Amino acid sequence: MSDPEMIRFEPPTKEELSDSDTGLQFVASYTRAVLDNSTELHSKCGTGIYIGIGGRLFFASAAHCIKPRPYIIRFHDPFKFPCPPSPFIKRCVHDTLDIGFLEVENDPAQARLSLDCISVDPPPLTGNPEKPEHRPTCIVGFPVGEFIRLYNRSLLGMTNFGTYPVALYENEYHYTFPVVVGRMQKETGTVRERELDITPHGYSGGGIWSFNEPPSDGRLIRSEHMLSLYAIQFAWIEETRLLKCVPIRYLIRLIHNEYADLQELLTAKFPFLTRTPTP
Repeated sequence: MSDPEMIRFEPPTKEELSDSDTGLQFVASYTRAVLDNSTELHSKCGTGIYIGIGGRLFFASAAHCIKPRPYIIRFHDPFKFPCPPSPFIKRCVHDTLDIGFLEVENDPAQARLSLDCISVDPPPLTGNPEKPEHRPTCIVGFPVGEFIRLYNRSLLGMTNFGTYPVALYENEYHYTFPVVVGRMQKETGTVRERELDITPHGYSGGGIWSFNEPPSDGRLIRSEHMLSLYAIQFAWIEETRLLKCVPIRYLIRLIHNEYADLQELLTAKFPFLTRTPTP
């Protein structure tokens, strides 16, 4: 295809994000699609998360999703690519792990995840995946298998699915990529199932989120009451249908090492930063 492709980012609808999905609504406000190289016609799409630390705004993703000329899809208006890359202040990726960030202009209108939602400890393993012992866990992103293509136009939709951890290593977590997904139908109280016949391509850079019950004492619901971000997804093992994820603590250490002005804040919040990192 020689003509530029037009992309439109469709935010989740109110029907897709009901009042009971408060945690997912927070995640949707922080999560955006990203093109790894906006100057190429066949640029690949991934996912990223806005995180606020001090007076700075970061866009965290898998390193392969934020090559030197990335484009963050921030607005709902259509655009065409190839196109100029998104402006950013700094780009930094891990030396050996597939994780990194862009520091972008600190736009006060952009919602961002707070440090209170970052979980640097490993997630709890479920004893029985059929009856999880812990709060639901989801990955949220923009799978290319669910793009709606019309001529030279694509509609880009944010989706999510439930998952759970099955193996935890020092620098990598493995989560399930299900064969069948279900969605509760509020009108009937039943679950509608469908086969997940797509690959996770496009979810790369998306977060692994755990959702908590909102406070029931009448307090204002804040994101830190609802969310825990454990990891960034970067690849999958097709034979075993497992997602490979980098623990979020590696992103925190990367930012800590790059910004002297944030070190005191980050060390106070995350004491693990005072320890010598594991090679």
